Amino acid sequence: KELDRAIVLDANNSKYFRSRGKVRMLMQDLAGAIADQTKAVELSKDKSFELIELANLHVTAGNTNKAIDSFREALAADPENTAAREKYYKLLIAEKRYSDLAAEYKEQTTRHPDNAALHLGYANILMALNEDSEAIEQFKSAAKLNPMDPAPHRALGAYYIQKRKYDLAAQEYTAALNIMPASTRDLVSLGFCYAEDDEYLKAEAAF
Repeated sequence: KELDRAIVLDANNSKYFRSRGKVRMLMQDLAGAIADQTKAVELSKDKSFELIELANLHVTAGNTNKAIDSFREALAADPENTAAREKYYKLLIAEKRYSDLAAEYKEQTTRHPDNAALHLGYANILMALNEDSEAIEQFKSAAKLNPMDPAPHRALGAYYIQKRKYDLAAQEYTAALNIMPASTRDLVSLGFCYAEDDEYLKAEAAF
């Protein structure tokens, strides 16, 4: 009621609408909360902040695609908001919108070419889209940028096993073991690769 009175006195204050929206959310009135937060977005000068608040409300209400749209707008205004970007990517994955996610990763790897984690994430999405050649290049970029992370080598090893290129897979698992020599999973995978190539003594040693 106090917020209603405040809005009557000053109908252009985004904070009042946002605050009333939070109260309505606590009262389980999600439709009212979303309406108030939408008005807060309209009135605010800090669009990114208000759009993230709106996106979170849409998530709570189960409006996934509307939440995605709000996060996208927020990130257009503030592209370095990593917390919002993480939520945005998770929603795209949940909706299996891999092409959209690939486009986001491509833009981010262009913006931050030295970020190994971005290249690794981009590679995984490209694999899901069956864009194998580009995915392999992204895995290699991730491995080069972060030489202490075995994940790109493991991913490439798994890919080469799937393609029955066991010699290439063995190279990748060997690279992973050079980073983590005590990794049982990599030793088992390496042993499997050797066995498939009939290199039984090497396989036995790995096992």
